Amino acid sequence: MIPTHSNPAKTLSRSAFFDGIIRSLRRDLPEDLRSFRSRQSGNLLKLFYEDQRIHFEVWVDKRRSVVEIGLHLEEGPASTLAILAMLDASILEIKHILGPEVELGRWTQSWGHLIENRPLGALDAAERTAVVERLCLYVRTLQPKLDEFDVQLDRLASSDRSGKQK
Repeated sequence: MIPTHSNPAKTLSRSAFFDGIIRSLRRDLPEDLRSFRSRQSGNLLKLFYEDQRIHFEVWVDKRRSVVEIGLHLEEGPASTLAILAMLDASILEIKHILGPEVELGRWTQSWGHLIENRPLGALDAAERTAVVERLCLYVRTLQPKLDEFDVQLDRLASSDRSGKQK
């Protein structure tokens, strides 16, 4: 008799999980959206284009047993409100593409987001693939809207948000 062994999926470290997401996005996104920058810290992966305070995020929240995927707006009160209003004006179209589970909201006076929470499974290749598919959809749907939307960002006069002097 030949023994049958279940081959459990290989669990990845958060760093390897996030690195795989970045590699996949650079392959799977349309060429004009592959030039994002990224930051990892602990349970967070942030992807951004011009201003890192307006970023796409993957948050592995073990406390709530969820993976949050979405767009975060942390630029400042005026620009966050303006971008939230722009997204709200097209929320039916956005929900048609992203699904009814997405939530648009203001978190604080200067922070807002458009997010979804997925149940947290094992950090394995299958979970990474599912997250990449969702995040690709968010970026393809929302980044062109952000690029077209002309909003004056609440920038610091002497430095950009990455801390580099202008």
